[in-house]
Amino acid sequence: MTHRFSIRSASPALTALATAALLGGCGGSGGTSPLPPVPAGLQVTGTTASSVTLTWTSTANATGYTLERRTGSSTAYVPVAPPVGTATTYTDTGLTSS
Repeated sequence: MTHRFSIRSASPALTALATAALLGGCGGSGGTSPLPPVPAGLQVTGTTASSVTLTWTSTANATGYTLERRTGSSTAYVPVAPPVGTATTYTDTGLTSS
């Protein structure tokens, strides 16, 4: 089975923007924290029959990362357990092979 991964940076400014959108507001966060850039260099650094280890390059102003997985022919990405803090590596376990 094919597994595809996506990663995004997290920050207080992004949380404020998401909260404003949920509440029906618009505009900026009102804070001074700049939005972090997208993490670069997402790559597989290790695999087993049921896991994959991913690494990426840290980004300025990120307070964490959101890692998502898409499986098989699905077009939807679903969140996987978040890496701890600002870690730049994560091992996704419990995967099935083709």
